Amino acid sequence: MGDRFARLMSSKLHVVFLSGLGVFLVVLPLVGIYHPSQFAELIGGNYTNVTSDIAACIAAGGTVHMVRKQREHHSMLERIHRKVHDEE
Repeated sequence: MGDRFARLMSSKLHVVFLSGLGVFLVVLPLVGIYHPSQFAELIGGNYTNVTSDIAACIAAGGTVHMVRKQREHHSMLERIHRKVHDEE
């Protein structure tokens, strides 16, 4: 289940959504173009929430990558183990 959640967190759709939310809640107010209401910040979060969510996506992507590499490494070691056992 954790692997599925990490994949969902690091999906391109989720990163694009959070980036858009970041523009809406962080960039536009800093530039002075738009100021979200308190309700919008309550629902969407504030800059701290958005930036930490984006960081969580990056971390989840790293986790997915490391799990994939670990599985590849494990399957390679299993093949070597079987090959050594077959030669005995």
